[in-house]
Amino acid sequence: MGLDFSFLPVLPQVETLKRVAPEIWSNEEVRAIWIEGSFGQETADRYSDVDLRLAVPVARFRKWETPDFTALFKGLCIAHQRLFPQEEAILHHVLLETGEMYDLGIQRIDRLALHGTSRLLGCRDPALAGSFTEPVTVSAAVSPGSPGTDPDPGTVGQLIVDFWINSNKHRKVLYRGLDPMVIVGLQTERAILIRLWAIHASGQDLGAAKPTIHTLTPQIRSIGKTGRNALEVLGAPVRNRTELKALIERHRDEVARVGRSLAEQYTFAYPEVVEATVRAGWEEFLSTD
Repeated sequence: MGLDFSFLPVLPQVETLKRVAPEIWSNEEVRAIWIEGSFGQETADRYSDVDLRLAVPVARFRKWETPDFTALFKGLCIAHQRLFPQEEAILHHVLLETGEMYDLGIQRIDRLALHGTSRLLGCRDPALAGSFTEPVTVSAAVSPGSPGTDPDPGTVGQLIVDFWINSNKHRKVLYRGLDPMVIVGLQTERAILIRLWAIHASGQDLGAAKPTIHTLTPQIRSIGKTGRNALEVLGAPVRNRTELKALIERHRDEVARVGRSLAEQYTFAYPEVVEATVRAGWEEFLSTD
């Protein structure tokens, strides 16, 4: 039984897949093999990961927590990481010597959860093949990211409060001469700012998902519509104490701007007292620093 690559685009990853997939398919434990993500959506480019999925029998499922990646990928695998083993799915990140990345997802055949972009390469079980022609459900375990939800005013308001609380800690850290630690706090603030920008631009909240290319893509695509000089804010240099202070203040000004706009849009009270308190403490610190 051959594999169907006919729907895939002409890209370097597909040529590699045509070498790798038959080797994986030669293992009779693999009852179905399919593609998801950008290749399933027909939006892949030359740097897209290959989201490859396998369905295996329940009795053999745990074996796939630690497969022989060298054999599985015909000697092309140079590194891998197991992101999570769950009851119904296992996900491996695999780096090939070509520089290509594979997200190899393993599912139990009795708990098959397909993503809306699933495209079948091959299937040994007719009953299983039927699953690919029926309405599918999204499995967070094996699909990239989650759809956004309507912003909750309380959640957005708390996010702004969280920013100001985090920002208030900078004066303590700088006072104690722990300047490099400020960068850690700024990273937290960047994540909050990106989320606020995205809510403001799209009207959707993707939540506090683990930052990955998949989860950040819709947020980053949206910030150009609302963030002023977003890259300058996110990528401002922090090579010395003066630049650290300048970026702290720039983050604050941007959160104040977009935060007030969101408060008006979603009818919640902007935390004016919190901001004023943090700014007053900062001015007091600067007068003595």
